[in-house]
Amino acid sequence: MIKRARIRDTLSGALYSVSRHDLRQALWYAAAGTRFDPVWPARFARRAFGVLARKIGLRDERGRVS
Repeated sequence: MIKRARIRDTLSGALYSVSRHDLRQALWYAAAGTRFDPVWPARFARRAFGVLARKIGLRDERGRVS
């Protein structure tokens, strides 16, 4: 349970850092996330694409295609 929370927190932190254009902090979160989960980069990409799809209107808040 702690591992999942850490992965969730690093994903959220990385996305927030990217949205603020803070590459250094985003890389720190990526390194921390990868230490806990080797699949972290794929999880990050999935979440980032989901956020992007919602922002440009391809998906609604529930993740359904508009």
